[in-house]
Amino acid sequence: EAEEKPFDIEADCAAMKEAMEGWGTDETKLTQMICCKSSKQMEDVNAKFKELYERDLLEWVQSETSGYYKDTLSGCIRHPMKQLAHAVRHCMKGWGTDDEGLITCLVHLEDFKKEALIKEYKAEFGRDIFADIKSDTSGAYERALCSLVKPALQVWAEALTGAMKGLGTADQLLINFMVLAKEDMMAVRKEFFKINNKLLEDWIESETSGDYKNTLLMLAGRNSEETIPIAPVYWAQRCKDALHNVDTLKDVLVTMPATAIKRHTELYEAVYGAPLKDEVEKKCKAESGTFFIFTNWWKHTMATLLYMPVELYVRNLWDAMHGWGTDEYTLTGLVCTLPENLYDEIHGLYEKQHGRKLVDHIASETSFSYKKVLTYQAMKWAESR
Repeated sequence: EAEEKPFDIEADCAAMKEAMEGWGTDETKLTQMICCKSSKQMEDVNAKFKELYERDLLEWVQSETSGYYKDTLSGCIRHPMKQLAHAVRHCMKGWGTDDEGLITCLVHLEDFKKEALIKEYKAEFGRDIFADIKSDTSGAYERALCSLVKPALQVWAEALTGAMKGLGTADQLLINFMVLAKEDMMAVRKEFFKINNKLLEDWIESETSGDYKNTLLMLAGRNSEETIPIAPVYWAQRCKDALHNVDTLKDVLVTMPATAIKRHTELYEAVYGAPLKDEVEKKCKAESGTFFIFTNWWKHTMATLLYMPVELYVRNLWDAMHGWGTDEYTLTGLVCTLPENLYDEIHGLYEKQHGRKLVDHIASETSFSYKKVLTYQAMKWAESR
């Protein structure tokens, strides 16, 4: 991040005014006064300039400049989120869409920036950003762009809706996103209700059955803020007990957050000499014993709950692209919600497990603008620029 240099705000405002007054514009001075300041400093300058001269700095600059020079100075004067809103609108207004520019603007936005962009776009243009995206794009590309602007919690809630809506239930999709949303389940429940005006638990109740249903209901009712104060050695023993008691297994895997499961399963392996994940998967595949009578979807849910977030993303991304055809719905939901703080780990593990780079795999399974939006989002921020 650029270092802020101290400056005399009143003197700089006077210098900007002088650069624009009279015949012609002193572009060198104007550039020096505006382009060397941070966005916070420009906020202060904008307010002070209006206070001193009763005239808006941006409007004055725009009246004295033209072309790309005008656009550049305008971008430096505006607040970054306001400027992003203008950039997005510029890519969509008029005849045709600047897909490259639009994608570059929308990838890698943090949730607070997404919220700010939606508000600024409405405030600046009186338009809904989602409606404009939908009017300019279509299909998987449209869905991906909208998913980039929506918060991750909303994307997950929509994925859960899509998994259960219509004829039949997409159980694989349902399990994947229920487990991904586990740590934020309270907020995802709220988003789900906003979208459907129906409780997530009620929809699961009507779309699933038996032990599988009961496990998903436990997940759906999970309190995201709950803490696990019990000593790890106790949970290692609980994990051992879980291999012989289904209710204990559900309680352990649903109740514990992913970080606690990682810590406690590492302790389990140290004490008992085998990874708990391998033990559970072995039990699920056995043709007799504790888990034999349970459905395959229940077994799949149990195994999935043992994956850490990085492992879960890697496995689900691979499943969405591997084999015949590509599950674009799942792929879009996953790529557009990749956590920025896990990028290195996800990319590293994906290449280690599958012998190919994630971005290359996405590029080989998608096409046109949809391909570009997913590959740009899957790249690290600097590479996408």
